Amino acid sequence: MRAGPLANLHVIELLNAHFVPVYTSNDEVPGTADVARKEQAERDRVYRAFLDAKLSAGSVHVYVLSPEAKPLGSIHVAHAGDKDTETGKDRTQQLLEKTIADLKVKKGRPVVAPKPQSAPPEKPADALLLHLVARKLVAKGSWNEFPSEDWIVLEAGQWRNLFPDGEVNVGDSWTIDKAASTPILTRFFPQTECCTAKDSVLYSETSAYKHRLEEQSLKASVIEVQSGKAVARLDGRSKVLHQFYPNNRFPATVSTANVVGYVTFDPVKRKIESLRLVSDRGKFGKIDMGVAVRSMP
Repeated sequence: MRAGPLANLHVIELLNAHFVPVYTSNDEVPGTADVARKEQAERDRVYRAFLDAKLSAGSVHVYVLSPEAKPLGSIHVAHAGDKDTETGKDRTQQLLEKTIADLKVKKGRPVVAPKPQSAPPEKPADALLLHLVARKLVAKGSWNEFPSEDWIVLEAGQWRNLFPDGEVNVGDSWTIDKAASTPILTRFFPQTECCTAKDSVLYSETSAYKHRLEEQSLKASVIEVQSGKAVARLDGRSKVLHQFYPNNRFPATVSTANVVGYVTFDPVKRKIESLRLVSDRGKFGKIDMGVAVRSMP
């Protein structure tokens, strides 16, 4: 949807001017248990209402409801981007335009101002926040048009393992402790059909995704020490196994990458100034893949 109808400027304009757009997760609903229970109950009600109205329904659907939350129209997301050969309009745009015409909906301002959908999490003051983006490096495809985003919070006890205690000199090298590298390299895979926001589920080797960091290495070598700050080059490799969607009957896809980057730090104050990592010749199965990681202020 994001790479199809929801990237269509006409659809975006129609949604913002005539509708109240809502999306909900198939897995985790943020908020209290009571909020999650009520949202799930409403999802179930909408699903049953569309079935009763003899309209298509499912867990991955476009639903259009009246102001009274009654069924008006629906499309399976697999067909939401199908285009009419005469008008060039996709089915989502056609459904929205028909609804506007049928209900004579007047144009208005968006109920909620647009904002980024991926926001940094709250973290302890002494934690290191990293932002990771990953994507398959191919021209087209709904899973390839946009990168996935992830936020990694390394507690002080983890990120301090990125460099050793005491003085460092040009030419010094060490192997990065896995307490620091594992949370980063575990996420070296591109966008897939992940239906969970819980790390405990996604990154469990026994979960529906069979996700695991099978191999890893990350080494640091000091290339510069100046004005109390050291710069170390980072070199390594990752091998991640991951099911594209939960309980996929096919074997897990292998995601591999060489890893290069640098970390700038103050060895005396025990403080990281900057960290950057990128993949080199990354592969998700046979598909080229790119990953980039950067520390945030």
